[in-house]
Amino acid sequence: MNYDSVDKNLAIELAKDLMKNPHVKPVYTQDGIAFALNDAVYSFNDLVSIFLDSIEKIKEW
Repeated sequence: MNYDSVDKNLAIELAKDLMKNPHVKPVYTQDGIAFALNDAVYSFNDLVSIFLDSIEKIKEW
């Protein structure tokens, strides 16, 4: 999928803000630092990708 730079920047900022949430805990994995939310662990790239997908879905509404 082709994302524009505004969407990418927004997704990065949303991921950064999510990491500041007290319910999101940093964890150390073989691949580096990831973030635990509930029972799932996400890399920073995973979080950005999730937000980018959500932005695209919102734009389709």
